Amino acid sequence: MSSPVACWSPAPRYFSHNVQCEMTSQRWGLPAMVSLEDLTVEPTAKATMAWIDELVIGRRLCPWASSSRHGPGFRLLMVSAVSDLQSVATYAAAELVTSNEERPTTLIVLNASAALDCTAFAKLCTDTARELAVNEPEIDLLGFHPSRVDTGPGCLRNAEDAAHYSVRAPFPTMQLLRRADLDAARCEYAMAHRSELPGALELLKGNKRNLREIGRKALHRALCRWQANALPP
Repeated sequence: MSSPVACWSPAPRYFSHNVQCEMTSQRWGLPAMVSLEDLTVEPTAKATMAWIDELVIGRRLCPWASSSRHGPGFRLLMVSAVSDLQSVATYAAAELVTSNEERPTTLIVLNASAALDCTAFAKLCTDTARELAVNEPEIDLLGFHPSRVDTGPGCLRNAEDAAHYSVRAPFPTMQLLRRADLDAARCEYAMAHRSELPGALELLKGNKRNLREIGRKALHRALCRWQANALPP
């Protein structure tokens, strides 16, 4: 299997829970691996993991996030250049399709030093999703951006609505999942909660209530803290 955390850059670093990533390491010419726990060498990765642990898992926005984050199928790919995002997503999607892990997921995060506004990132996600629909139709792409405004059920058009933090991350982030895994998880949630709403719509609406209870100011402070921790002093 491939490493859960990797970094594509002019001088890439490769992070892993284990050492079972020889093929990927050789293919991409990546150097020796270090422990995933030693994320101080990649502050953007550390900040992203803090967002996952403190908000996504800590506030129970996603009931599957904890098992995924600590499982062997979790990968975090750090990309230093905007121009590399789409090619890395294409590569990662192909690996997800053939993964033997249970419900694997891949996050592709743009390094804190690279700037990409929300409009440009949205277009990049759309273009990448179209490419995946042709080459890897089994894969779904979800996009997160620090200033994204959610247009889904239960959201307000006001960008200050705390509910928009359900689609916000410290840095531009693409999440890749297998569509079959996503559909199964949604069905399981609906059955377990005896929801009259389709799929995980009840969860999405509950998340928005949860985020509004936390409040926009508290969420904004947390997002700024994660971002600041990834930038040089």
